[in-house]
Amino acid sequence: MASIKITPRLLDLKSNYDFNMLKRFYDELMRPNFPQEDELEPIDNWVEMIQTSNIDDEDEDEDEDEDEKIGKVDFHILLAMCPDDQREKDDKRSDIMGGIVFEYYPYVNCALITYILVSTDYRGGGLAKMLVQEATTRLGQTSINHGYNTTGGCDAIFLETNSAERVAPEDDVMDPAKRHAIFHRMGIRMLDFDYVQPPLSNDSAKCKDLLLTCLLTPNIPTHTSHRSVTRHYLPSSLLRRFIEVFWASCCHRVDSFKHTWRQDIDYTHMIDQLSSSDHIQLLDLPWKRTTTTSVEVSVSSSPS
Repeated sequence: MASIKITPRLLDLKSNYDFNMLKRFYDELMRPNFPQEDELEPIDNWVEMIQTSNIDDEDEDEDEDEDEKIGKVDFHILLAMCPDDQREKDDKRSDIMGGIVFEYYPYVNCALITYILVSTDYRGGGLAKMLVQEATTRLGQTSINHGYNTTGGCDAIFLETNSAERVAPEDDVMDPAKRHAIFHRMGIRMLDFDYVQPPLSNDSAKCKDLLLTCLLTPNIPTHTSHRSVTRHYLPSSLLRRFIEVFWASCCHRVDSFKHTWRQDIDYTHMIDQLSSSDHIQLLDLPWKRTTTTSVEVSVSSSPS
């Protein structure tokens, strides 16, 4: 049953924190859609980040070390709720239609959309696109709130997605190639970059099956080739700063990485890649990056 006739009520769990609602979202949508342990961030992390975000909005800690400062995150979970007056009396569906989880990193004026989910009961009505648009609007205001008044929004909004080359359709809740096509229609493009996600908790490992993508916004620059082909790209310096703050944010919660992540072989490989070229291209379909680890890849410049 499609949600196209339903106008959802939006609930921001940062400004309207409700642990019971958070747990319902986690159990009803997160667990079924992210069955692999390394893909699913522990709910305790979310509780900590919501609480820390609210504290950071009010005060700054002068005793923070450098990694804690650059890894500060403004964390949001936005739920799309089905209003009671738009539900039939015998409607057995959950009132949680979907949700989007996103993080703003003030040190670099960038954001990461970590999860987008729509309940199977409400798919087909454009809810995922609406959630991305709403998150983008809110991130623009967050950017202004953090003093970036002249940029007109985040310098970049990133997303992660499973690689179709490394994750088989039967090992995902959706064929990764189909998800890539949906993302592409939403204005998302893949970065031509070997990406590794840091561990998200003490119980998880680095994830090397992901692609890093970027949402096309007016802040994403373009260049025109000698063949008059216009393509989007990101400055390598911007991507390098984002990778640094994202790893700092995640690794401070991981005991074995907290003080050593800058020496990690996959992290240093990513930094080496970004030192070899001034820009990283954003690619159209098909999204193929078959190599993601430093021992598998030789560094080369992005094609012009």
